[in-house]
Amino acid sequence: MPAAPRAEQQTHSPAESITTTYFPSGKASSSLLALESRLPREIVRNKPFDYTLTVSNLSPAELEDVTVTETLPPEFELRGSTPEAQITGSAIVWRLGRMQANSSRSIQAELVGSSGGDFERCVKVSSATTMCQPLRITAPNLTLAKTMPEELLSCEDIPVTLMISNSGTGTIRGITLTEQLPDGLTTVDGMQMVRFAIPSLAANETISRSFMARATRPGIYESRTQAVSADGFSADANARILVRQPVLALQAQARPAQYQGRNIDYTFTIANTGDGPANGLLVTSVLPAGATFVKASDGGQSRNGAITWQLDSLAPGAERSLQLQLQADVIGRLANDVRATATCATAASASVVTEISGVAAMLLEVVDLSDPIEVGEQTTYEITVVNQGTATATKVEITCILEESQAYVTSEGATAGTRTENGVRFAPLAQLGAGETAIWRVTIRALEADDARFGIELKSDQLSRPVRENEATQQY
Repeated sequence: MPAAPRAEQQTHSPAESITTTYFPSGKASSSLLALESRLPREIVRNKPFDYTLTVSNLSPAELEDVTVTETLPPEFELRGSTPEAQITGSAIVWRLGRMQANSSRSIQAELVGSSGGDFERCVKVSSATTMCQPLRITAPNLTLAKTMPEELLSCEDIPVTLMISNSGTGTIRGITLTEQLPDGLTTVDGMQMVRFAIPSLAANETISRSFMARATRPGIYESRTQAVSADGFSADANARILVRQPVLALQAQARPAQYQGRNIDYTFTIANTGDGPANGLLVTSVLPAGATFVKASDGGQSRNGAITWQLDSLAPGAERSLQLQLQADVIGRLANDVRATATCATAASASVVTEISGVAAMLLEVVDLSDPIEVGEQTTYEITVVNQGTATATKVEITCILEESQAYVTSEGATAGTRTENGVRFAPLAQLGAGETAIWRVTIRALEADDARFGIELKSDQLSRPVRENEATQQY
């Protein structure tokens, strides 16, 4: 059996004896427990006396099952103690249980001796030394949220935000976020896969990562993001976006032909045949050469050789009509080109052509230079043709008809005249330009008194039927 620990200190006084023993080595520097006993130095037979046992935990660790056992000679009897002891034969046992590091516990006891003499009492203390190490069980919880707009236009970049959180306890390490974009979606630099590395995520920590995506065509896209950690945690998140596309259609209408100097009315019809709004709608009509701006509907403005309409958004399936009026200034082919643009839409164009023609507006006048005339006298009829139109008249032909009371004398003018059975026919004038004048003269002699009518007939290529005029002459 191992040797009992040696008492390292013992004190005697007239009234009290104090003894301290260290277990298990007997030395304070290498022991776990110290046991101090205080009792009277001399005990009177049959007279109860009090004594104290103090147990100290000298170690920096917690001790378990601390037990104090005292063996008394048969002549001694335990009357009571605090804490209460267990008595088995001559052994008195105090079970102190667990003692914290560097703590002490005291036992108060009362004994009585029944006979005189010298006796020896023995006390020992023991414990179970346990190595304890703190353990912490954590419950990390990896969650992932993903946000992006519900819908956008095809030309707009798509902002994508990923929010990864640890809503549990403990740290999650080595997290990789992976986003595989579906066909039709890429990042702004043309990639279809996005990865983010997150070294660690502490408890109750949230980290965000974001990127910009772009659609190559309209449609509905659903993308999935997955988060996987090195210690086996995972989470995923899905999001859906509708990518819309406005599609412009443009028609231009105008009458196919118009006379020079007259107005041309145009109608431009813009339709949105796509599924997205046509925002920032701008319609531009280039002012054709040879035309002058008159007016435009819906606030159209003429600036720098073009007429522009700055319009509001055009909803999918909607259409809008604009009116424009120009004046045709020159003869020829007048083409009006119009263009419509909007945000995210391919520009739409249309063109309409109007043939501008002139009109040979013929003014026919005839006057007699002498009126009235006596029978046997002469008068001259002056025939004037003015082209008041904008086009050249061709094959301008004058025919004169005399009354039976008149006789032909002579003729002259823009072309030569030829005597006919009842008048004069002038050779056709090949051309009479716009604004030009041609004059012919016919001289007659009065044969008898009459309220005569000198008749004239004008023909040209531009006239669908002859123009007739009469001049009255009083013959007496």
